Amino acid sequence: DSFMVKVCLLTHENAGVIREIFGYTSPSVLGTKSAFGTGDRIGGAASATPGHIRAAKNYDVAVFFAQQSVRENARTRRTFRQVLDDATWGVFQEGYKRQWGADADHLMDLVSMGQAVDAGFTMFTVDPSHCINDTPVNMGLEESRRTFLALFSTGKEAKKFMEKYLSISRKLTSPTHTLKIEYREKKVMQIAVQYLRAIRFTSDAYAAITHHKGTTDIDFEMSVDETSTPTTALAHYLIIRELCDAGVRLTSLAPR
Repeated sequence: DSFMVKVCLLTHENAGVIREIFGYTSPSVLGTKSAFGTGDRIGGAASATPGHIRAAKNYDVAVFFAQQSVRENARTRRTFRQVLDDATWGVFQEGYKRQWGADADHLMDLVSMGQAVDAGFTMFTVDPSHCINDTPVNMGLEESRRTFLALFSTGKEAKKFMEKYLSISRKLTSPTHTLKIEYREKKVMQIAVQYLRAIRFTSDAYAAITHHKGTTDIDFEMSVDETSTPTTALAHYLIIRELCDAGVRLTSLAPR
């Protein structure tokens, strides 16, 4: 039987055609599967994706072959579109037919979020570190209270927020650990002062991304790992609770 071979350039337009014809070359939403990100920081003819695929293909783990931040894009002079296209060509070259992901990392503004959506990314890691206040641990009680109240439009809203967490008393258990979740007034104020603006930014970012993409079927992460203080268990719980209450479908949280 005869066949024809067509030689094409590795252009964005051709990568789009490849993704349309061969579905496995498009990234997928991975959810809570065991996964890790390789993040090819080279791209182009020297793309590291084929090597990442060969290293990962024999393991029961999903991989984010396209994973890069806005900061890394600036340093490597690449775009989200180029990052995804390079991953597509690597997947196509290796014939890798398992699901893989594309993570737009450390997103801090609406412009970069829109660029990641338009490029076809499936995971969006929002970095609200510019909204985090690392000073509450050094505040006195009265200063904490004033700063806490300023986060709300009315005293009634602040009281409702406080009562929600003071009423919580529960234990989170695993086969090896038990964690007691219980708040005191000062602790609620400290956590809110430190993280509430970041939580609101993340919630707004989620709304903007899902609106622009036209679906909530995405992987979504809030990253608070680039702060000066560790994320406590009580802070972790409050962040997750607030995001869930705001309707954010969170895949993961990156604490410090």
